[in-house]
Amino acid sequence: DSFEVTIPSAWKCDSIAAVAQVSAQGDVEVYPNPTAGTFVVKLPTTAGVAAIAVIDGLGRTIWTDETVATATTISLPNARTGIYMVRIKTATATYNSLLAVDK
Repeated sequence: DSFEVTIPSAWKCDSIAAVAQVSAQGDVEVYPNPTAGTFVVKLPTTAGVAAIAVIDGLGRTIWTDETVATATTISLPNARTGIYMVRIKTATATYNSLLAVDK
C-alpha cells in the first residue's frame, strides 16, 4: 500500500523523513500505559527476532535489546516522567508506540 502526503508550500519544508512501514495498532501491544517504569511489549507470534529500543524526547536511546519472545518485560528505573517512543524492528516491519512514564 502507498499513499501521498501534500505539504503546503507555506510550511517551507526542506526535507521529509519517512518510516518504511508502520504497523496497525493491533499488531503490537505496549502496556500498562502510562507506566511507573515497568511495562510489557507484546509482539505478534510471527514477529521472529525483534530489536526493541526506548527513545527519550531528545532522541537518545535509553534502553535497547533483541528478543525472540512474544512478550518482553522492560524496566526503566531511572527514566524520568515524560513521553518516550518504543520502537520495535522486525525483519518485515517497524512498529512505533508512545509510552507515558509517570513517576
